[in-house]
Amino acid sequence: MKKTKNNLESSPLRVLILEDNPADAELVERELKRARIIFTSRLVEGKREFSKALADFQPQVILADFNLPRFDGLAALEMARLRAPNIPFLFVSGSIGEEKALEMLALGASDYIFKDNLRRLGPAVKRVIEAIRLKLEKKKTDEELRRHVDELQLLAEAADHFVQINDLDEIYEYLAQVSRDLSGADYLLLSLYDEKLEALRPKIVRGFEPFRETMRCRFRIDLMQMVFYFKDMRADDFSDFVSRRLLPVRDGLYGLANGKLPRPHCRAIEKLLAIEAMFTMGFSWENQLYGGLTVLFKKGNELKNHAQVEALLNQAAVAIKRLLAEQALRASEERFRHISATISDISYSCLPDTKGIYSLSWITGATDRISGYTFEEFLAMKCWGKLVLAEDLPDFEKYVTGLTAGNSGICELRLRHKNGNIVWVQSFAECTQNPEQLEQPILYGGLVDISGRKRAEEQIQASLREKEVLLQEIHHRVKNNLQIISGLLTLQADQAAGKSLDEIFQESQDRIRSIALVHEKLYNSHNLAQIAFDEYLRALIENLFISNGVAAGRITTRYEMEPILFTLEKAIPLGLIVNELVTNALKHAFTNGRQGEIRIVLHECRGTASRAPNEETNGQYEKGTARRAHSENSGTTPNKGTARCAPTEQDRIPTDNKGTARCAPTYELTIADNGVGLPAGQVPGQQKTLGMKLVSMLAQQLQAELKVKSGPGTEFRLIFPGLPAKHGIKDNDHAS
Repeated sequence: MKKTKNNLESSPLRVLILEDNPADAELVERELKRARIIFTSRLVEGKREFSKALADFQPQVILADFNLPRFDGLAALEMARLRAPNIPFLFVSGSIGEEKALEMLALGASDYIFKDNLRRLGPAVKRVIEAIRLKLEKKKTDEELRRHVDELQLLAEAADHFVQINDLDEIYEYLAQVSRDLSGADYLLLSLYDEKLEALRPKIVRGFEPFRETMRCRFRIDLMQMVFYFKDMRADDFSDFVSRRLLPVRDGLYGLANGKLPRPHCRAIEKLLAIEAMFTMGFSWENQLYGGLTVLFKKGNELKNHAQVEALLNQAAVAIKRLLAEQALRASEERFRHISATISDISYSCLPDTKGIYSLSWITGATDRISGYTFEEFLAMKCWGKLVLAEDLPDFEKYVTGLTAGNSGICELRLRHKNGNIVWVQSFAECTQNPEQLEQPILYGGLVDISGRKRAEEQIQASLREKEVLLQEIHHRVKNNLQIISGLLTLQADQAAGKSLDEIFQESQDRIRSIALVHEKLYNSHNLAQIAFDEYLRALIENLFISNGVAAGRITTRYEMEPILFTLEKAIPLGLIVNELVTNALKHAFTNGRQGEIRIVLHECRGTASRAPNEETNGQYEKGTARRAHSENSGTTPNKGTARCAPTEQDRIPTDNKGTARCAPTYELTIADNGVGLPAGQVPGQQKTLGMKLVSMLAQQLQAELKVKSGPGTEFRLIFPGLPAKHGIKDNDHAS
């Protein structure tokens, strides 16, 4: 947040003076000048003048006498609180007593100054103006924080909504609405990908409605009839479009139309619509393009919530892919149903014997494929009901052998194949009069193999369960991140003494960005469970250099990192630790313009394995763990210049059913600098700052060992375990 440091000096302060004595008003102005306050003033005496000045003069501070011949300070205070509650109101009076002054403060006055002590006036005015500025800035920050929380909630609701929508048109309408709301766009164009034409066709336009007739008549352009062919795109434009990032359009409408519209027409349309900027992005998933979104902004308006709009488009692509797959599956099932209704895989007829029991008289079709039995074997059975599972015999007897003349029945049955497998069939049966013997009924029927359809139904159910789990995970992640942000802000508030508002907000923003960057890497990755932590660290540290205003080349960064994947649960606390340590180095290690280097090391500790602490080692790691291996490799003893965070009981590495700790990979993360080192006399790892408290808490959460070494420079080493391997499967936190 940018702070206006010289607010009182950069522009004249508008001061409204309510005073019936011009000499006293002159003394007030003299004190303001003595305090080096640049101001312009207006002197009023009565109620009507005061009311008019509130509207016309729009004062930034009000200085009022308490007792006036035609008006009084209390009435003026009530009027000011009603019409301009944020304007500081100070009493400057010689007749107000201490008790009355305190009463006025309780009623909303900002301060009071006795006329025999006017030297307090200048500092008091500066103080109340600064207090109002801080109040307004805090209100603005709170509104921004609420807006970000609302945006996260909106994304969670969008994910829920996308899962529930079962119509493509509803998905596109919802995507257009939420995208425009999030981005703040004045105009929006949503296009769908036509695979046959290899082009985009407009589906939804928003904001253009008042101008569409003018564009048709004057420029002969109808947005809904346009086709944007990829073959007409420049290579750079196509690369940007499929990058899954919302990027500016080169060369305005002319570039958006791939140069197929006359440039003067494009410029005229931009002027007609007052367009200043436009951004576009294709939405795709797993290399399948579904469409594109273009948002356009008038002069003075800017793109908002860039990352959230990108996330929304990626969510929409996943929802479209899911819905298209389900539609294809339903269409396949429908075709299968119609074919099955007209073509029986097995057709047969049965005649009753003297006891009314049906026996096969004729059979044809794919008996061998469905049941494994030949025609002859089927006829020898006399009744194919012998293949029906016992649980389905009641349906067989009701809808097949139990039919009477003039009735029909359909049911699904399970047959036992000759090889022992279960086969699902749909039975169609109809009982009618025997044309050869009218007094005798005859049963015609058919069997259709529906095993494939049953498997498809099971797949749909499995898919729905998977979507429910994914939705629960999204809600869980949003809740966890909001809890983390809430906890960080609470800790920051407890440690706010002695820090400027800018510094407090800057630290909070950096911590929240470190969390947001994890999710940005996650949703930009095809692996929604893990992120490449080495790539994340580079992006995080680059952001910290920018936010701390480090001059190019003064402080360099050296990376010694292996490609390692970490889950969200491990990446967020590690990212917060790196944020605190690198920020601390940038602020304190290279003072007075000193040049230097920050070194980042990330690797797996080869040949070591983490084991859970046990009672025999008093909560410490056993021999052969990463702690002992690291101490030997670094040449340092565990007790010299070392701060440890022993794992808690609930964080112990799991054991098997025999109580033996399972092996897990161990990792080492080092953040070091060659700066001025820790202050003399300060014990490593025992700093009381919020940042170091966070580092220690997060290290304990990671079940990690933290080592600190100072002089020359400062080095922090974090040794932490991954998850234990199970049944030969590699740990999820291990690099693949």
